[in-house]
Amino acid sequence: MTSITITDHLTSWFNVSNIRKYLEELKSRANPLKSNIPNIKSIVVPHAGVVYSGLAMMSTYLSSYRKNITRIILLSTDHDSLEGANFINANSITTKNDSESFKIHLENVKGNYTNINNEHALLNQIPFIDFLYGNQVKVIPVIVGKITLQQSKEIATKLKPYLGPNTLIVCSTDFNHVNGRFQHKIFAPNIQSKITNADSLVVKLLTDNKDSDFIKNIRTNNLSPCGIYALQLLKSIHLAENYKRCNVSCYYKSSNEFKSSKLFKELFKKIKLTTEQTSVSYVGLLFTNDQYLSNSDRPLLHLLTPFEKKVLTYYANSLLYKSKTPFYCPVFYRVKLGVFIVIKTNNNEIVGRNGTLNHNKAILDSVKEHTLRFVKDKTHMKHHKISIFLFNKMKSISYNDYKPTSSIEFKSHTDILVIKRKNNETISMFPEPKPNKPADKLISEVCSHKQSCVTLFFNEGIELKSIPIIQ
Repeated sequence: MTSITITDHLTSWFNVSNIRKYLEELKSRANPLKSNIPNIKSIVVPHAGVVYSGLAMMSTYLSSYRKNITRIILLSTDHDSLEGANFINANSITTKNDSESFKIHLENVKGNYTNINNEHALLNQIPFIDFLYGNQVKVIPVIVGKITLQQSKEIATKLKPYLGPNTLIVCSTDFNHVNGRFQHKIFAPNIQSKITNADSLVVKLLTDNKDSDFIKNIRTNNLSPCGIYALQLLKSIHLAENYKRCNVSCYYKSSNEFKSSKLFKELFKKIKLTTEQTSVSYVGLLFTNDQYLSNSDRPLLHLLTPFEKKVLTYYANSLLYKSKTPFYCPVFYRVKLGVFIVIKTNNNEIVGRNGTLNHNKAILDSVKEHTLRFVKDKTHMKHHKISIFLFNKMKSISYNDYKPTSSIEFKSHTDILVIKRKNNETISMFPEPKPNKPADKLISEVCSHKQSCVTLFFNEGIELKSIPIIQ
Protein backbone atom coordinates (compact mmCIF):
# COMPACT_ATOMS: atom_id res chain seq x y z
CA MET A 1 0.00 0.00 0.00
CA THR A 2 1.04 3.60 -0.53
CA SER A 3 0.71 6.93 1.19
CA ILE A 4 -1.82 9.48 -0.05
CA THR A 5 -0.85 13.15 -0.05
CA ILE A 6 -3.38 15.91 -0.68
CA THR A 7 -1.28 18.92 -1.53
CA ASP A 8 -3.74 21.80 -1.69
CA HIS A 9 -6.41 20.85 0.82
CA LEU A 10 -5.34 23.08 3.70
CA THR A 11 -5.30 26.10 1.44
CA SER A 12 -8.91 25.59 0.35
CA TRP A 13 -10.50 24.51 3.65
CA PHE A 14 -8.22 25.91 6.34
CA ASN A 15 -7.99 29.47 5.18
CA VAL A 16 -5.74 30.70 7.99
CA SER A 17 -2.04 31.25 8.21
CA ASN A 18 -0.03 29.26 10.76
CA ILE A 19 -2.68 26.59 11.21
CA ARG A 20 -1.04 24.84 14.15
CA LYS A 21 -0.96 28.07 16.11
CA TYR A 22 -4.61 28.60 15.20
CA LEU A 23 -5.43 25.11 16.52
CA GLU A 24 -3.64 25.92 19.78
CA GLU A 25 -5.75 29.06 20.16
CA LEU A 26 -8.87 27.10 19.24
CA LYS A 27 -8.05 24.50 21.89
CA SER A 28 -7.76 27.24 24.51
CA ARG A 29 -11.09 28.73 23.43
CA ALA A 30 -12.80 25.31 23.42
CA ASN A 31 -11.55 24.32 26.89
CA PRO A 32 -14.62 25.77 28.70
CA LEU A 33 -16.73 23.32 26.69
CA LYS A 34 -14.60 20.32 27.61
CA SER A 35 -16.63 17.63 29.37
CA ASN A 36 -15.42 15.28 32.10
CA ILE A 37 -17.84 12.48 31.16
CA PRO A 38 -15.72 9.30 31.33
CA ASN A 39 -15.28 6.46 28.86
CA ILE A 40 -16.77 8.08 25.76
CA LYS A 41 -17.17 5.45 23.02
CA SER A 42 -18.08 7.53 19.99
CA ILE A 43 -18.55 11.13 18.90
CA VAL A 44 -20.31 13.07 16.17
CA VAL A 45 -18.36 16.05 14.85
CA PRO A 46 -18.96 18.51 11.99
CA HIS A 47 -16.59 18.77 9.04
CA ALA A 48 -16.79 22.33 7.72
CA GLY A 49 -13.20 23.08 8.68
CA VAL A 50 -11.31 24.89 11.39
CA VAL A 51 -12.73 28.37 10.70
CA TYR A 52 -16.41 27.49 10.45
CA SER A 53 -17.02 24.43 12.62
CA GLY A 54 -13.71 24.31 14.49
CA LEU A 55 -15.13 25.17 17.91
CA ALA A 56 -17.61 22.27 17.83
CA MET A 57 -14.93 19.95 16.44
CA MET A 58 -12.25 20.86 18.97
CA SER A 59 -14.55 20.83 22.02
CA THR A 60 -15.90 17.40 21.08
CA TYR A 61 -12.46 15.93 20.39
CA LEU A 62 -11.19 17.38 23.69
CA SER A 63 -14.12 15.91 25.61
CA SER A 64 -13.50 12.44 24.20
CA TYR A 65 -9.69 12.44 24.39
CA ARG A 66 -8.13 9.62 26.43
CA LYS A 67 -4.51 8.59 26.62
CA ASN A 68 -5.38 4.94 26.13
CA ILE A 69 -6.99 5.44 22.70
CA THR A 70 -4.89 3.73 20.04
CA ARG A 71 -7.47 3.38 17.25
CA ILE A 72 -9.98 5.76 15.67
CA ILE A 73 -12.69 4.47 13.34
CA LEU A 74 -13.57 7.47 11.18
CA LEU A 75 -17.00 7.23 9.56
CA SER A 76 -16.82 9.86 6.88
CA THR A 77 -19.66 11.40 4.94
CA ASP A 78 -19.56 10.72 1.20
CA HIS A 79 -20.26 13.73 -1.00
CA ASP A 80 -19.79 11.83 -4.30
CA SER A 81 -22.86 9.55 -4.11
CA LEU A 82 -20.89 6.32 -3.96
CA GLU A 83 -22.43 2.96 -3.10
CA GLY A 84 -21.63 1.06 0.09
CA ALA A 85 -18.87 1.49 2.68
CA ASN A 86 -15.46 2.15 1.16
CA PHE A 87 -12.30 1.38 3.16
CA ILE A 88 -9.22 3.38 2.22
CA ASN A 89 -6.43 1.48 0.46
CA ALA A 90 -3.35 3.23 1.89
CA ASN A 91 -1.06 3.24 4.93
CA SER A 92 -1.24 6.98 5.63
CA ILE A 93 -2.94 10.18 4.51
CA THR A 94 -1.24 13.57 4.56
CA THR A 95 -2.98 16.85 3.86
CA LYS A 96 -0.84 19.94 3.48
CA ASN A 97 -0.20 23.33 1.92
CA ASP A 98 3.11 25.04 1.20
CA SER A 99 4.21 25.36 4.83
CA GLU A 100 2.28 22.96 7.06
CA SER A 101 1.09 19.38 6.95
CA PHE A 102 -0.98 16.97 9.04
CA LYS A 103 -0.85 13.20 8.84
CA ILE A 104 -2.76 10.16 10.05
CA HIS A 105 -1.48 6.59 9.96
CA LEU A 106 -4.01 4.01 8.82
CA GLU A 107 -4.61 0.58 10.27
CA ASN A 108 -4.04 -2.35 7.95
CA VAL A 109 -7.63 -3.02 6.91
CA LYS A 110 -8.20 -4.27 3.39
CA GLY A 111 -9.37 -1.27 1.39
CA ASN A 112 -10.88 -0.65 -2.01
CA TYR A 113 -10.80 3.11 -2.40
CA THR A 114 -8.15 5.81 -2.88
CA ASN A 115 -9.97 8.73 -4.54
CA ILE A 116 -10.35 11.02 -1.53
CA ASN A 117 -9.04 14.27 -3.04
CA ASN A 118 -12.43 15.97 -2.74
CA GLU A 119 -13.77 14.33 0.42
CA HIS A 120 -13.46 17.15 2.90
CA ALA A 121 -15.59 15.24 5.43
CA LEU A 122 -12.61 12.94 5.93
CA LEU A 123 -9.75 15.33 5.21
CA ASN A 124 -10.99 18.05 7.55
CA GLN A 125 -10.67 15.64 10.50
CA ILE A 126 -6.97 14.96 9.87
CA PRO A 127 -5.57 18.19 11.42
CA PHE A 128 -7.58 17.63 14.61
CA ILE A 129 -6.60 13.97 14.96
CA ASP A 130 -2.94 14.71 14.21
CA PHE A 131 -2.90 17.76 16.50
CA LEU A 132 -4.37 15.93 19.53
CA TYR A 133 -3.20 12.35 19.03
CA GLY A 134 -0.16 12.41 16.73
CA ASN A 135 1.35 8.93 16.37
CA GLN A 136 -0.68 7.68 19.33
CA VAL A 137 -3.47 6.34 17.10
CA LYS A 138 -4.03 4.48 13.87
CA VAL A 139 -7.13 5.35 11.91
CA ILE A 140 -9.61 3.18 10.03
CA PRO A 141 -11.31 5.64 7.64
CA VAL A 142 -14.59 4.52 6.08
CA ILE A 143 -16.17 6.57 3.30
CA VAL A 144 -19.85 5.76 3.84
CA GLY A 145 -21.84 5.94 0.60
CA LYS A 146 -25.42 4.87 -0.02
CA ILE A 147 -26.34 1.98 2.25
CA THR A 148 -29.58 0.36 3.36
CA LEU A 149 -30.56 -0.29 6.97
CA GLN A 150 -29.62 -3.95 6.54
CA GLN A 151 -26.25 -3.05 5.01
CA SER A 152 -25.52 -0.71 7.94
CA LYS A 153 -26.09 -3.63 10.31
CA GLU A 154 -23.75 -5.85 8.28
CA ILE A 155 -21.01 -3.20 8.23
CA ALA A 156 -21.44 -2.68 11.98
CA THR A 157 -20.84 -6.43 12.42
CA LYS A 158 -17.74 -6.21 10.21
CA LEU A 159 -16.34 -3.40 12.40
CA LYS A 160 -17.10 -5.16 15.70
CA PRO A 161 -13.64 -6.86 16.02
CA TYR A 162 -12.03 -3.40 15.96
CA LEU A 163 -14.14 -2.00 18.82
CA GLY A 164 -12.95 -2.05 22.39
CA PRO A 165 -11.69 0.10 25.28
CA ASN A 166 -8.90 1.58 23.16
CA THR A 167 -11.11 2.56 20.20
CA LEU A 168 -12.95 5.82 19.55
CA ILE A 169 -15.55 6.06 16.77
CA VAL A 170 -15.72 9.44 15.03
CA CYS A 171 -18.67 10.19 12.75
CA SER A 172 -18.26 13.22 10.51
CA THR A 173 -21.41 15.09 9.52
CA ASP A 174 -22.79 18.62 9.34
CA PHE A 175 -26.42 19.02 10.34
CA ASN A 176 -29.19 20.81 8.45
CA HIS A 177 -28.28 22.93 5.39
CA VAL A 178 -30.95 25.60 5.11
CA ASN A 179 -31.94 28.53 2.86
CA GLY A 180 -29.68 30.55 0.58
CA ARG A 181 -28.26 28.20 -2.07
CA PHE A 182 -29.69 25.10 -0.37
CA GLN A 183 -32.95 23.42 -1.40
CA HIS A 184 -34.14 23.08 2.22
CA LYS A 185 -36.13 26.26 2.93
CA ILE A 186 -37.38 27.52 6.28
CA PHE A 187 -39.43 30.67 6.24
CA ALA A 188 -40.09 33.52 8.68
CA PRO A 189 -41.03 34.14 11.37
CA ASN A 190 -38.56 32.68 13.86
CA ILE A 191 -36.26 31.09 11.29
CA GLN A 192 -33.49 30.45 13.80
CA SER A 193 -35.81 28.68 16.24
CA LYS A 194 -37.22 26.53 13.45
CA ILE A 195 -33.72 25.52 12.37
CA THR A 196 -32.90 24.61 15.98
CA ASN A 197 -36.02 22.46 16.08
CA ALA A 198 -35.00 20.73 12.86
CA ASP A 199 -31.51 20.05 14.23
CA SER A 200 -33.07 18.77 17.46
CA LEU A 201 -35.15 16.31 15.48
CA VAL A 202 -32.00 14.86 13.87
CA VAL A 203 -30.60 14.18 17.36
CA LYS A 204 -33.92 12.63 18.45
CA LEU A 205 -33.96 10.28 15.46
CA LEU A 206 -30.33 9.34 16.03
CA THR A 207 -30.81 8.60 19.73
CA ASP A 208 -34.30 7.06 19.87
CA ASN A 209 -32.76 3.62 20.64
CA LYS A 210 -35.10 1.98 18.14
CA ASP A 211 -34.09 -0.32 15.30
CA SER A 212 -35.63 2.08 12.80
CA ASP A 213 -34.63 3.29 9.34
CA PHE A 214 -32.82 6.55 10.11
CA ILE A 215 -32.54 7.49 6.41
CA LYS A 216 -36.27 7.03 5.85
CA ASN A 217 -37.12 9.07 8.95
CA ILE A 218 -34.81 11.90 7.88
CA ARG A 219 -36.49 12.12 4.48
CA THR A 220 -40.00 11.78 5.88
CA ASN A 221 -39.34 14.80 8.08
CA ASN A 222 -37.73 16.81 5.22
CA LEU A 223 -34.45 17.25 7.08
CA SER A 224 -31.16 18.04 5.35
CA PRO A 225 -28.06 16.91 7.25
CA CYS A 226 -25.27 15.63 5.06
CA GLY A 227 -23.74 12.38 6.21
CA ILE A 228 -27.06 10.60 6.73
CA TYR A 229 -25.58 7.26 5.71
CA ALA A 230 -22.66 7.66 8.11
CA LEU A 231 -25.17 8.50 10.84
CA GLN A 232 -27.22 5.40 9.97
CA LEU A 233 -24.10 3.25 10.31
CA LEU A 234 -23.24 4.95 13.61
CA LYS A 235 -26.74 4.24 14.92
CA SER A 236 -26.42 0.55 13.94
CA ILE A 237 -23.11 0.34 15.83
CA HIS A 238 -24.67 2.03 18.88
CA LEU A 239 -27.61 -0.39 18.95
CA ALA A 240 -25.32 -3.41 18.53
CA GLU A 241 -22.88 -2.22 21.21
CA ASN A 242 -25.42 -0.67 23.60
CA TYR A 243 -24.02 2.88 23.37
CA LYS A 244 -27.29 4.50 24.46
CA ARG A 245 -26.28 7.54 26.46
CA CYS A 246 -25.88 10.76 24.49
CA ASN A 247 -24.65 14.18 25.65
CA VAL A 248 -24.31 17.35 23.60
CA SER A 249 -20.88 18.98 23.72
CA CYS A 250 -21.61 21.94 21.47
CA TYR A 251 -24.17 23.37 19.04
CA TYR A 252 -24.30 26.50 16.89
CA LYS A 253 -24.98 27.65 13.35
CA SER A 254 -22.73 29.07 10.64
CA SER A 255 -24.31 32.48 11.34
CA ASN A 256 -22.63 32.57 14.78
CA GLU A 257 -19.56 34.78 14.89
CA PHE A 258 -17.14 34.29 17.76
CA LYS A 259 -15.66 37.76 18.14
CA SER A 260 -15.29 38.06 21.90
CA SER A 261 -13.83 35.99 24.72
CA LYS A 262 -17.32 35.55 26.24
CA LEU A 263 -17.84 32.11 24.77
CA PHE A 264 -21.28 31.22 26.12
CA LYS A 265 -22.70 34.65 25.38
CA GLU A 266 -21.59 34.18 21.77
CA LEU A 267 -23.08 30.68 21.62
CA PHE A 268 -26.48 31.75 22.93
CA LYS A 269 -26.85 35.23 21.47
CA LYS A 270 -29.94 36.01 19.42
CA ILE A 271 -29.28 36.02 15.68
CA LYS A 272 -31.81 37.13 13.08
CA LEU A 273 -31.80 34.99 9.95
CA THR A 274 -33.50 35.57 6.60
CA THR A 275 -34.48 33.12 3.87
CA GLU A 276 -31.70 34.53 1.71
CA GLN A 277 -29.00 33.67 4.25
CA THR A 278 -27.30 30.29 4.08
CA SER A 279 -27.28 28.39 7.38
CA VAL A 280 -25.38 25.21 8.21
CA SER A 281 -25.60 23.68 11.68
CA TYR A 282 -22.67 22.27 13.64
CA VAL A 283 -23.27 19.76 16.42
CA GLY A 284 -20.91 17.81 18.69
CA LEU A 285 -22.31 14.66 20.35
CA LEU A 286 -20.78 12.28 22.91
CA PHE A 287 -21.91 8.66 23.32
CA THR A 288 -21.17 6.17 26.09
CA ASN A 289 -22.59 2.84 27.30
CA ASP A 290 -23.47 4.38 30.67
CA GLN A 291 -27.24 3.89 30.85
CA TYR A 292 -27.96 7.05 32.86
CA LEU A 293 -27.01 5.48 36.16
CA SER A 294 -29.53 4.86 38.93
CA ASN A 295 -30.31 7.69 41.35
CA SER A 296 -28.24 6.10 44.12
CA ASP A 297 -25.08 5.85 42.02
CA ARG A 298 -25.23 8.60 39.45
CA PRO A 299 -22.29 11.05 39.79
CA LEU A 300 -23.78 14.46 39.06
CA LEU A 301 -20.42 15.92 38.09
CA HIS A 302 -20.34 13.49 35.16
CA LEU A 303 -23.97 13.88 34.12
CA LEU A 304 -24.00 17.08 32.05
CA THR A 305 -21.54 18.77 29.72
CA PRO A 306 -20.67 22.45 30.26
CA PHE A 307 -22.76 23.26 27.18
CA GLU A 308 -25.78 21.41 28.58
CA LYS A 309 -25.50 23.24 31.89
CA LYS A 310 -25.65 26.54 30.05
CA VAL A 311 -28.56 25.35 27.92
CA LEU A 312 -30.56 24.74 31.11
CA THR A 313 -29.75 28.09 32.70
CA TYR A 314 -30.52 30.02 29.51
CA TYR A 315 -33.75 28.04 29.14
CA ALA A 316 -34.80 28.93 32.68
CA ASN A 317 -33.99 32.58 31.96
CA SER A 318 -36.08 32.54 28.77
CA LEU A 319 -39.05 31.12 30.67
CA LEU A 320 -39.17 34.26 32.83
CA TYR A 321 -40.04 36.37 29.81
CA LYS A 322 -40.85 34.20 26.80
CA SER A 323 -40.95 30.42 26.74
CA LYS A 324 -38.52 28.89 24.27
CA THR A 325 -37.74 25.19 23.90
CA PRO A 326 -33.97 24.60 24.03
CA PHE A 327 -31.86 22.47 21.73
CA TYR A 328 -32.62 18.79 22.26
CA CYS A 329 -30.26 17.28 24.81
CA PRO A 330 -31.35 13.67 25.54
CA VAL A 331 -30.21 13.73 29.17
CA PHE A 332 -32.76 16.48 29.95
CA TYR A 333 -35.61 14.15 29.02
CA ARG A 334 -34.26 10.80 30.25
CA VAL A 335 -32.97 11.63 33.71
CA LYS A 336 -35.10 12.54 36.73
CA LEU A 337 -33.56 14.64 39.49
CA GLY A 338 -34.48 17.02 42.25
CA VAL A 339 -34.39 20.61 40.98
CA PHE A 340 -34.29 24.00 42.70
CA ILE A 341 -34.45 27.33 40.88
CA VAL A 342 -32.74 30.11 42.81
CA ILE A 343 -32.77 33.87 42.20
CA LYS A 344 -29.75 35.73 43.61
CA THR A 345 -28.56 39.30 43.79
CA ASN A 346 -25.23 40.20 42.25
CA ASN A 347 -23.79 39.76 45.76
CA ASN A 348 -24.99 36.13 45.75
CA GLU A 349 -27.71 36.74 48.33
CA ILE A 350 -30.67 34.43 47.76
CA VAL A 351 -33.91 36.37 47.26
CA GLY A 352 -36.13 33.56 46.02
CA ARG A 353 -36.12 29.81 45.43
CA ASN A 354 -38.55 27.17 44.23
CA GLY A 355 -38.00 23.48 43.80
CA THR A 356 -38.33 19.91 44.91
CA LEU A 357 -36.10 17.04 46.00
CA ASN A 358 -38.44 14.48 44.45
CA HIS A 359 -37.11 12.53 41.47
CA ASN A 360 -40.48 12.17 39.76
CA LYS A 361 -40.00 14.41 36.72
CA ALA A 362 -37.43 14.76 33.97
CA ILE A 363 -34.88 17.55 34.47
CA LEU A 364 -36.35 19.86 31.81
CA ASP A 365 -39.93 19.46 33.08
CA SER A 366 -38.87 20.27 36.64
CA VAL A 367 -36.87 23.32 35.54
CA LYS A 368 -39.89 24.62 33.62
CA GLU A 369 -42.36 23.99 36.47
CA HIS A 370 -40.33 25.67 39.18
CA THR A 371 -39.07 28.58 37.07
CA LEU A 372 -42.58 29.54 35.98
CA ARG A 373 -43.50 30.12 39.62
CA PHE A 374 -41.36 33.29 39.47
CA VAL A 375 -43.02 34.71 36.37
CA LYS A 376 -45.83 36.55 38.18
CA ASP A 377 -43.35 38.48 40.31
CA LYS A 378 -40.37 39.35 38.15
CA THR A 379 -40.22 43.14 38.49
CA HIS A 380 -37.42 42.90 41.07
CA MET A 381 -35.21 40.67 38.94
CA LYS A 382 -33.60 43.23 36.65
CA HIS A 383 -30.22 43.14 38.38
CA HIS A 384 -30.42 39.57 39.65
CA LYS A 385 -29.08 36.19 38.55
CA ILE A 386 -30.77 32.85 38.04
CA SER A 387 -29.23 29.55 39.13
CA ILE A 388 -30.29 25.93 38.87
CA PHE A 389 -29.44 23.34 41.50
CA LEU A 390 -29.68 19.64 40.65
CA PHE A 391 -29.98 17.15 43.50
CA ASN A 392 -29.37 13.46 43.54
CA LYS A 393 -28.99 10.98 46.38
CA MET A 394 -30.24 11.61 49.88
CA LYS A 395 -28.57 10.06 52.91
CA SER A 396 -29.41 10.17 56.59
CA ILE A 397 -26.80 11.72 58.87
CA SER A 398 -26.44 12.96 62.40
CA TYR A 399 -25.50 16.44 63.57
CA ASN A 400 -22.09 15.11 64.57
CA ASP A 401 -21.39 14.38 60.91
CA TYR A 402 -21.10 18.13 60.37
CA LYS A 403 -18.42 18.75 62.96
CA PRO A 404 -15.03 19.87 61.62
CA THR A 405 -13.53 16.41 62.15
CA SER A 406 -16.20 14.81 59.98
CA SER A 407 -15.32 13.23 56.65
CA ILE A 408 -18.47 14.76 55.14
CA GLU A 409 -17.95 18.13 53.55
CA PHE A 410 -20.97 20.38 53.44
CA LYS A 411 -21.01 22.90 50.61
CA SER A 412 -23.19 25.90 51.28
CA HIS A 413 -25.47 26.80 48.35
CA THR A 414 -25.05 23.42 46.66
CA ASP A 415 -25.89 20.85 49.31
CA ILE A 416 -29.34 20.94 50.85
CA LEU A 417 -30.14 20.24 54.47
CA VAL A 418 -33.44 18.45 54.99
CA ILE A 419 -34.91 18.39 58.49
CA LYS A 420 -37.64 15.89 59.28
CA ARG A 421 -39.60 16.81 62.41
CA LYS A 422 -41.51 14.52 64.75
CA ASN A 423 -44.80 15.37 63.05
CA ASN A 424 -43.25 14.17 59.72
CA GLU A 425 -43.07 17.72 58.43
CA THR A 426 -40.09 18.07 56.09
CA ILE A 427 -38.17 21.32 55.73
CA SER A 428 -35.59 21.83 52.98
CA MET A 429 -33.11 24.66 53.16
CA PHE A 430 -29.81 26.01 51.89
CA PRO A 431 -27.78 27.08 54.92
CA GLU A 432 -26.48 30.44 53.79
CA PRO A 433 -22.79 31.13 54.30
CA LYS A 434 -21.61 33.94 56.55
CA PRO A 435 -18.06 35.33 56.72
CA ASN A 436 -15.70 33.27 58.88
CA LYS A 437 -18.44 30.97 60.12
CA PRO A 438 -17.81 27.23 59.62
CA ALA A 439 -20.53 25.02 58.17
CA ASP A 440 -21.05 23.06 61.41
CA LYS A 441 -22.02 26.27 63.26
CA LEU A 442 -24.48 27.12 60.52
CA ILE A 443 -26.07 23.72 60.92
CA SER A 444 -26.11 24.20 64.68
CA GLU A 445 -28.12 27.40 64.24
CA VAL A 446 -30.55 25.71 61.88
CA CYS A 447 -31.06 22.83 64.32
CA SER A 448 -31.14 24.91 67.49
CA HIS A 449 -34.43 23.30 68.52
CA LYS A 450 -33.00 19.81 68.55
CA GLN A 451 -35.91 18.25 70.37
CA SER A 452 -38.10 18.84 67.29
CA CYS A 453 -35.70 17.17 64.86
CA VAL A 454 -35.96 13.46 64.24
CA THR A 455 -33.58 13.09 61.31
CA LEU A 456 -31.13 15.16 59.31
CA PHE A 457 -30.65 14.39 55.63
CA PHE A 458 -27.79 15.47 53.45
CA ASN A 459 -28.61 15.88 49.77
CA GLU A 460 -25.60 16.04 47.48
CA GLY A 461 -25.99 18.39 44.57
CA ILE A 462 -24.35 20.62 41.99
CA GLU A 463 -25.01 24.21 41.02
CA LEU A 464 -25.09 25.15 37.38
CA LYS A 465 -23.32 28.48 36.99
CA SER A 466 -25.48 31.56 37.40
CA ILE A 467 -26.30 33.85 34.51
CA PRO A 468 -27.61 37.42 34.72
CA ILE A 469 -31.34 37.64 34.08
CA ILE A 470 -31.80 39.02 30.58
CA GLN A 471 -35.07 40.45 29.30
